[in-house]
Amino acid sequence: MSRTNIESEKTIMKMAEFHFVKAFQPEPDNNFSYLYDLRSHALEYYRAQPFPDAATPGWRKVSYQDLQTQAYRLPEANTPTLEQPALDMPVLYSNDMLVVQRVFAQNGNRFFVSKTLEKGMMCGLTSDPSMKFPRKIIEKIGQIIPPTSDKFTAFGYAFAQDSAVLFIDEGVEVKTPLFYQENFQGEKLAIPSSTLIYLARNSSATLIRQQRNVGSSDIFNAGVTEIFLEEGAKLDILDLCTASHQTWEFQNQKAELAKNAALNWFTLYTGSGFSKSQQQVDMTGQGSQAFVTGLFLPTGTQRFNMDTIQNHLAENTTSDLLYRGVVDGESQSRWQGMIYVDKKALRTDGYQANHNLILSKTARIDAIPGLEILTDDVRCSHGVTITNIDEDQLFYLKSRGISEPNGVELIVSGFIQKALDRISSEVLKQMILEEFISRINKTML
Repeated sequence: MSRTNIESEKTIMKMAEFHFVKAFQPEPDNNFSYLYDLRSHALEYYRAQPFPDAATPGWRKVSYQDLQTQAYRLPEANTPTLEQPALDMPVLYSNDMLVVQRVFAQNGNRFFVSKTLEKGMMCGLTSDPSMKFPRKIIEKIGQIIPPTSDKFTAFGYAFAQDSAVLFIDEGVEVKTPLFYQENFQGEKLAIPSSTLIYLARNSSATLIRQQRNVGSSDIFNAGVTEIFLEEGAKLDILDLCTASHQTWEFQNQKAELAKNAALNWFTLYTGSGFSKSQQQVDMTGQGSQAFVTGLFLPTGTQRFNMDTIQNHLAENTTSDLLYRGVVDGESQSRWQGMIYVDKKALRTDGYQANHNLILSKTARIDAIPGLEILTDDVRCSHGVTITNIDEDQLFYLKSRGISEPNGVELIVSGFIQKALDRISSEVLKQMILEEFISRINKTML
């Protein structure tokens, strides 16, 4: 994947369509006619839309013209012959978790649950007739994020064979964390995906979700993640974006929070050669709270484009967003944030911050915070910093006998730790640090 200047204002050259689009037809869904109608509508919208370019809102400084769309193919229909892949996680942690794996492969997609789930939990694919999901859950798919949001969102719905659903029933407190690993197997696969996470009234759970390639395969992935928290529900979610550097990633993620619902959402970005993600939280119920953290660590020629939106749509809502990035090599990162406060969202408390540490003269960063406030009785603010290694800090460490490389490592580790400290579980915080961040091939870690 060659390096492309993220600052380019030029319109992207007209991109060729995926070769499978013209003849594709969604398969009838024997379980839910609603999903067939959703996919058909998404396909119609996808075909009618051009690929976004520099004139498309949100894409002005985003270039992906190196993407060779016609090289990719869809996975085949689901088949029961796939073997479950090994879990890329140490036994130390996996033994204390419920483990679920979803495999996307050329010869079909499969879903594996390694342990019996706790009572009140349902986790599986909509295409599985043994999964008796309530109709109200299924009909939430495509309602939080409409298929008409953009072309890549429509791709995620239109070409998916099914949707993955995690449902926690009313009043159920799931004590054991659920580790949900999405594995990409094969070369030159175009992977559409749709995921719904639904917590009913006064339920709670912790979810760790990881995306990874089996090997260093070249993958195109367009995914949609919808989260719905009913009144009083509480969710801790850790998203680990660790796909190979040959992966093209397009993600649209949105959470809706009802009255007094609480969300703690941590995202680690280390994988993909190119990624374009939108992360949105709508606080639609009074007293709802969102705690959002992003940690991005691009190196080499990786390009990360991250949009965050905090929508305050009811009274007494709270959001606190912190994105931190350590940028190295010739990598490029772009973060754009927005806090929106509706005129009826009195006594809103909203905050967003983006702090960046640059380790290379050839790395590039763009950071754009934003506020749109339609009422007076609120407290909202934002902040952005872009810095290099602090020479005074480094001098102090060297004066105490610490070598310069070790001093840089300490400074970087301290910078990263401020994001990790927002993970509520000490065990999960240590797992993220030891098993994912420590694997990054960077001289400063």
